[in-house]
Amino acid sequence: MATAFLDETARELFTRAKVARITQDSSMQSYDAKVRQRISVRAGIGKAGPERLAYRGETAARVQWQRNVGARIQVTGTRMVLPILGVPKVEKDAIQDIADDNEMIPIPYFPGSETLWIGGSVARTEVDDNGIVNPLATGAEAYYTYQTGDSVQLRLPDGKVVRLRELAVRPRTPKGNLAVGSLWFDVATGQLVRAAYRLAAATPNAMSAVPNDSATRSAKIAAFMVNSLFAPNVGEISSIAIEYGLYQGKFWLPRLQSAEGAIRALFACVPIKYENSFTYASVNASPPLGAIQVDTSKAAADSSMTQCRNSPTRVVTQYKSDARIPTVLIIPCNDSTLMYSKDFVGSIYDDEDAIFDSKSREQLVGAALGMRAQAAFSLSNLPKPRVQVGPSMMRYNRVEGFSTGLLLEQQLGGGFASTAIARYGFSDDKPNGEIAIARTNLTRTWSLNGYSRLNAANDWGAPLSFGSSLSALLYGRDEGFYFRSSGVELQWNSTRFLRLDWRAYTEHQSRAVQNATFTVGGAFVPNIAAYRGRFTGLTTRWLKSSGNDPRGLRTFTDVRLEGAIGDSAFARGAVDFTMSHALPRKLSASLALSTGSSVGDMPIQRHWFLGGLQTIRGQNADTTQHGNAFWMTRAELSAGPSVFRSSLFGDFGWTGDRSSISRAGRPLSGVGLGFAAFDGLVRFDVSRGIHPRKQTRVDFYLNRRF
Repeated sequence: MATAFLDETARELFTRAKVARITQDSSMQSYDAKVRQRISVRAGIGKAGPERLAYRGETAARVQWQRNVGARIQVTGTRMVLPILGVPKVEKDAIQDIADDNEMIPIPYFPGSETLWIGGSVARTEVDDNGIVNPLATGAEAYYTYQTGDSVQLRLPDGKVVRLRELAVRPRTPKGNLAVGSLWFDVATGQLVRAAYRLAAATPNAMSAVPNDSATRSAKIAAFMVNSLFAPNVGEISSIAIEYGLYQGKFWLPRLQSAEGAIRALFACVPIKYENSFTYASVNASPPLGAIQVDTSKAAADSSMTQCRNSPTRVVTQYKSDARIPTVLIIPCNDSTLMYSKDFVGSIYDDEDAIFDSKSREQLVGAALGMRAQAAFSLSNLPKPRVQVGPSMMRYNRVEGFSTGLLLEQQLGGGFASTAIARYGFSDDKPNGEIAIARTNLTRTWSLNGYSRLNAANDWGAPLSFGSSLSALLYGRDEGFYFRSSGVELQWNSTRFLRLDWRAYTEHQSRAVQNATFTVGGAFVPNIAAYRGRFTGLTTRWLKSSGNDPRGLRTFTDVRLEGAIGDSAFARGAVDFTMSHALPRKLSASLALSTGSSVGDMPIQRHWFLGGLQTIRGQNADTTQHGNAFWMTRAELSAGPSVFRSSLFGDFGWTGDRSSISRAGRPLSGVGLGFAAFDGLVRFDVSRGIHPRKQTRVDFYLNRRF
């Protein structure tokens, strides 16, 4: 299409790159490479909770490839951890399965391999819009526009100069199967040298099948109900980075590959990171490989482990990737040989690894995927809006009673999306709504919102979430302190490098009257009488996690600042610092320290409230324990593996007027016994209040701090 190329040089570079992508260089006969792979999966509950490492697997191998023969892969190392289980036997038992997994240990290059690492391992000539549309495939001009960017010259040791040119790729529409980013090519050959791109939009229905147009009405209804259950149920690929190295002055071979993304479903966020590293001992200088005869029979697969009875290694033959490359895998039988390979440097829990050159990757991604790297803005030919209903939009509290809502999100291109939320509470008989326009590059987001909504004054927990609503309905434990607000806000948040949010607002705040009384058991405490007034202010929040090993030092820091003027003027600040570390005899200790204070005339809806499972366990959250300053300590001693851990805990804290902090008197306190599963993602507590209330509480909740 004539409109695809914004300059003639872009057309020429695209044409050269498209040909080079599918051209097989017959002079590339063999190579000997060392391959490292790492896959990391994290899990977090809620927006502000810590993200825990749930899985990490690493493999190391020597890959010898020869044209018309195949590949000989000698596995030199395999290690894996499941911190949310913390059972070494399970991790060790999985080592051999990982080592001969056909999807692990990529072959760096083979004739016809996909240079962009997109849509599979084999390059396909034609566009396939059922998956991710390759911007270099035939017909891609209908989906993308192209423009040349910067140029770089590399001088080789022999004096030869290699000129690289950037080709900026922009989708015509903001769809989740289109890429946006920058591709760099060798101008002389059209070979890809480096690339940084992401998907233009989040992909809906990430955890369920999407019915096709021919599906029955019942199937479509069932799919809609499943998607609603897991809403928002979206998947994001926020960055893919690829770097090639030049060997013998003529062969561009992959050096680094990485992909980052996340799945967001119901109350959970699951970030995923995939990394490959390749180094080459020789190119076109390897000894000839013998012929590889692949035996795919079940008997051959079953006999693989029996080889270990008489040999220190076992041999597995298989066809690898869509190209069906004949491959022989040589795998050590000794698990310790794999787990403690000299190819592994440092602990598997270490995030920074020079082998994967994270610094170079971040520089490449940061330069190519800024806020300006977006699909074209358009009000026509837009994707279908995302509809969100179900548990994520339902809640129950003592103000609204049962409340449900509907969210509509429409991608507009240019990184922009419009969102509308309508909500109705059946007890207070008051509709709420929000209208927003946002711009994002999937790691940083700006949004401008107009709203009329119910707010929770709490600094801790999520009283308006589905999980908290169940406690309110079943036990009468609504630990939120609510007020209403209507106004306009400008928000910004970042998830790359650090988790940082800030919000500028001007709004009218007023009291939220309790209207609901029904609970299955227990009774609600009164709500606060919020101060009525108009405020203009700025808030910021900084979250930082460090440490992955449940047996090592892990920390979580939460810093919050706010200032406002209007019918009263105030400023407030608070910090929570949580740390945990292992002790002898399979014990671990955790400590959380929190403090905050303020200046000015702060309305009650901006006070700190203590009591309840998020602050002082064993005590109730009520209107008598609040103030414009506070301090709090939570300590815990745990025993057992991460999959199921029991603990003894004690919480102490004070809140009141800042002028009385030095003579606070006896603090709120509570002790108890807790049980946590999956490294604290699921928690059950039996607590006993000491002061001021002597009472026993039982709580079940998600995402403990420790």
